[in-house]
Amino acid sequence: MLKDPFSFFAYHNKVWRLLDKTGRSILDVGCGRGSFMRIINGRRKFFTVGCDLYLPFLKECKQNKIYDEHVLCDARFLPFRRCAFDIVLCLEVIEHLPKKDSLRLLKQMEEIAQQQIVISTPIGFKKQFQDLVSQNPFQTHKCGWTLKELKKLGFNDFLGDGFFLYDRLRGDAGSPFLFIRKIISVIISYLLNPITSFRLSLAYSVICAKNVHKQRNDKL
Repeated sequence: MLKDPFSFFAYHNKVWRLLDKTGRSILDVGCGRGSFMRIINGRRKFFTVGCDLYLPFLKECKQNKIYDEHVLCDARFLPFRRCAFDIVLCLEVIEHLPKKDSLRLLKQMEEIAQQQIVISTPIGFKKQFQDLVSQNPFQTHKCGWTLKELKKLGFNDFLGDGFFLYDRLRGDAGSPFLFIRKIISVIISYLLNPITSFRLSLAYSVICAKNVHKQRNDKL
């Protein structure tokens, strides 16, 4: 295993802590540049598939050989059969869809996963930050999810991330002293992460997992 370059409370470590280590295959929905899977690949070898609708990101992942397979597709219509993967990841994606489509995606992932689904999303509706580098047209936030809604859907393992005032501290693309505000907001969120990881009421976003295998057995 690679020496961990992140602190114990870093976002990627929280996802790793919730991940079912008994799984052998992972589907990464809305994989983006594959930043999380880069770390996973250094810790343990899974069979991985990355899917995204934004072709430049998918090409970048393929060029860097982050996933075993790369699929260009719309998250609303995932082209995978039932129980095709042990684990389905969907990090910072569901907020980019209208609520109805977001719910549809969650149900699809539950069908595709054999063991577990792991997602992350801001708590409540949060205005997105403009991505001036990639110009990804699919990054607009279109809905928000509360902890109550996620628990109702069967998610039961939660870790918070960031500070709930992060977006207000940082400001949008037109805010004065944007760079300084960004640095301050990142530092505050980092320092408070040991608290917000478990005090979800103070967190900006949430990482949560759902054991779909157990829930299927409970229904039998």
